[in-house]
Amino acid sequence: MFCKDIQLKDGRTATFRDLKESDLPELVQVINSVVREGVYLALDEEIEDMEEERKWYHTHIEAGMA
Repeated sequence: MFCKDIQLKDGRTATFRDLKESDLPELVQVINSVVREGVYLALDEEIEDMEEERKWYHTHIEAGMA
């Protein structure tokens, strides 16, 4: 399991760690927000099916891509 704290220039700390299934709802909200901007992602449609996202998550975890 990966976990690393990074000190930001403004003094705050950011923690990088492996993705957990419980992170998916918030991650989907962030991704959808960026999709709506239409600038930074190749995705052009928002994620609407959380069950599909859970399947994606488990497929990648099982493949060792955590």
